[in-house]
Amino acid sequence: MILDRKTISDYLPHGDAAILIDSIEVFEGTSIVCASSRHHDLDNPFRVSTDEGSFLPASAILEFAAQTAALHATMKLAQLSDASPRQATIAKISKTRWGTRNLDTVEGKLH
Repeated sequence: MILDRKTISDYLPHGDAAILIDSIEVFEGTSIVCASSRHHDLDNPFRVSTDEGSFLPASAILEFAAQTAALHATMKLAQLSDASPRQATIAKISKTRWGTRNLDTVEGKLH
């Protein structure tokens, strides 16, 4: 593990409950592998409540991906001596299809 959840919180502007990444397993210049078990947490802020209970919709994976992208960009910038953190925006995500309705039913860690 390269970075744990505590250190990751220094890189993301989110409050503790909204940080979805547990660890960075691999970081290379052009790639990053993060891991998370937060899709199982009942206090996940992206859970949706219904009359039947609550669940984490598959679309929440987009926030996991956005946080992973932000961590990659921040760590890459940190490698450059004259770099300073910048804000970035994911402008468009289209043509998505989900293999499951509920992300919280996916067993094990997300990578």
